[in-house]
Amino acid sequence: MTSLAAAPKKTPRDAAATRARVLQAAVDVFADAGYAATTTRAIAERAGVNEVTLFRHFGSKADLLVEAMASSVGKFMPDAIRFTGDLEEDLVRLVRGYQEFARTSARFIATVLSDVPRFPELKSAADVPRKFLAAAAAVIVQHQQAGTLQRAHPLAIAAPLLAPLLLLAIARQVAPEIAAVEIDPVEHVRRFLHGNAANPPPQTKIKAKRPKGDTHK
Repeated sequence: MTSLAAAPKKTPRDAAATRARVLQAAVDVFADAGYAATTTRAIAERAGVNEVTLFRHFGSKADLLVEAMASSVGKFMPDAIRFTGDLEEDLVRLVRGYQEFARTSARFIATVLSDVPRFPELKSAADVPRKFLAAAAAVIVQHQQAGTLQRAHPLAIAAPLLAPLLLLAIARQVAPEIAAVEIDPVEHVRRFLHGNAANPPPQTKIKAKRPKGDTHK
């Protein structure tokens, strides 16, 4: 009599890997199709799992979308948002983290935020980017308290620093010809600080070149 070998037990690492695959598949499918047209079957197929596994991990399509948004932000937020006391270093780190978040998730973010008004169950998904901004604002407040940033509403400081990164990432999705356009984090922060630092770094003055033969003083 032939005995059948028992199937190997799934380990926590296996479960985490499956969860990560489903989340990434959800980001990709939701970005392509939008919330209404996306099916859990399509996400499961993209992830290489069955729908039962998907529902066991996430419960519903709406819950999966919210988790996918949280996962996209969570990849970068802990490292990107940190107060060290060095204003330029902290802001460059923040910009780099947000830039990577926008680069990898721009289509997904734009699609989800456009769907939120029509689907109340997605309201908590819109809260995720707000939490990122709130955490960034907390770092800005710390620098304001340290006297290195001007006093203003922290979100009014954060918005012009971060919004161009998301705008450019979304624009790339509809205008591939600008794919080569990049925002250098260090230069972006330095330009920002000229207008917002409590003691802006001195700007280099560039004198206009006088045309040859012009002797007018």
